[in-house]
Formats: sequence, C-alpha cells, structure tokens
Amino acid sequence: MWIPSHQEIGRHPKTKRIARTLDISIPTAIGHLHLFWHWCLDFAKDGDITNADPLDIADAALWEGDPQKFLSALTHSGFVDALCHGDVTATSALCHGDVTFLHVHDWNEYAGKLDDERRKSADRQRKLREKKQPITPETGAQSSDSKGESSSKQAVTRTSRGCHAIEEEKKREEKKREEESTENAQGATSTPPEKNFSAEPADLRDPLTQAVLEATGKLTQFNIGSRSLHDSTLLAKIINLLRHDGRTVAEVNLVAQFWPEHLGKPPGEVQPLTLPQFLSQFDNLLARAQKPKPKS
Repeated sequence: MWIPSHQEIGRHPKTKRIARTLDISIPTAIGHLHLFWHWCLDFAKDGDITNADPLDIADAALWEGDPQKFLSALTHSGFVDALCHGDVTATSALCHGDVTFLHVHDWNEYAGKLDDERRKSADRQRKLREKKQPITPETGAQSSDSKGESSSKQAVTRTSRGCHAIEEEKKREEKKREEESTENAQGATSTPPEKNFSAEPADLRDPLTQAVLEATGKLTQFNIGSRSLHDSTLLAKIINLLRHDGRTVAEVNLVAQFWPEHLGKPPGEVQPLTLPQFLSQFDNLLARAQKPKPKS
C-alpha cells in the first residue's frame, strides 16, 4: 500500500505551520505526517478519525510528546478538518471546546483514488482468470463435452500416478531389504563409529591435564576459572586424544621442553605452545624430541 507524496510538501505553508506549532524541523514534521497518513490507510480508510484515540494517532506517527498537542497541531495546520459545536472551523484555527467530527483534509481525493485503483486491479485480475476458462460461444459456459474430456483426462492421470507410486514404493522396499541384508552380512566386521574425542570434559585435577596446561601456559587461567568455551573444548579434545593414544605426562613434558629447541631460541625467549599448536603438532614434536641426537 502506498500514498502519493508531493514535491512541494517541504515548502508548503501547512507543513511550516505544524513544524512551528510542535517546535520541530521541517523534515521531522514530514516524517510524522507520512506515518500518520500510512496509519490512516490501514485504520481510517475513509479519513474519519473522530473516534480514534489521540494516543493511537500519536503512537502511529511516532510522536513522543503530548498526544493531544499533536492532534491539535494537525487541525491547527489544516491537515485535519474539525467540526466543533456543529460549526465547521477554519482549517487554520484551533478547535476550542468539544469536537464532534475529525476528518483528514482532502482524504477522499487521495485515498479514494487508491480505492478505485484497487477495485480496477481486482476487476482486471478477475477478467484475466475468466478468459483462461474454456467457454462455448452459445452459452458462455464451459461445454459439457470439454468437462467430460477434462474429467476423463484427470481420471487417467490419477490412475497412472497411482500405478507409478506403487512401483516406486516397491523399488524402495526392495532397496531397503538389500541394504539390511548387506548390513547383516557384514556383522561384526563392520567398523565401529569414530569416537568423539571432544565430548568428555577434561578433569583439571588430572596429572595429564595439569601437564598440558603447564606446557601451554594455561594452568593459572584454568585454575581461576578464566577460560573460554573454545579453550575448554580444545583442552578436552587434547586430553581425550592423548589418553586414546596412551600418551604419558613425561611425554607431554618432553614436548614442552623441546619446543624452544624446535624454534631455535633460548627457553626464556619463547612463548609456550598454544592449545591449537599442541593439538596439531604434538605427535610431530614428540617424534623429533625422542629422536636420538647425533654424537659430536
């Protein structure tokens, strides 16, 4: 749904008047007015806002001040026509006393055109649908022959679809039986699923866990509880992998001691292994650390 917005609205005296009345800028006033008109398209289609709650109108226009002041500014500036005590007031005057009628100024000129367009569009769509239906020149209705042919074709289509569905179901059942037979034949020779090494959390009191945390410089951080979920997940995966491979505390310490040598730097100038480095390089570092050194 849309409503036309004229190019002179920013320079129009009524716009300047409502901006002065509400002590706001011209662009802000234009925004409130458009939001108010959009609300009318949905909830006051005939332009009559007599029974509308000023709070609802202000809320629709996103006016955060006094709702009654906003409504009065609309009537004062001429964007809303008011009938007071049976007399129509001038659109530029404030309505003092009881208001018996409130109507958006010239609403029928704009919204009425929109309603006409919607009706015309609906009629066009209806006529297009009617044109797609086969009709006879004499009666303007669908012929009985064409109806019979259509029904027969539909019946044949349904029958062929039903047969096709039955064949497909048979094929699926045969394939399922073959798969079950293959699984049963494999039996005990099937490979067990790979273990999820990151599923079990690490025990911080465990010596192997302590050794890994010391090797990666994370011992203090984990002991005081200042650890991220990512680090906790990595640690759990490392510990479970080490246990699965039968690694020991001594091997972890050996890797930690070999790390500076691997980098070719003195121990005091090297940062500890990070958890991702430990996870990806442990086996390679351990193999190199255990390799016998050539005699000098």
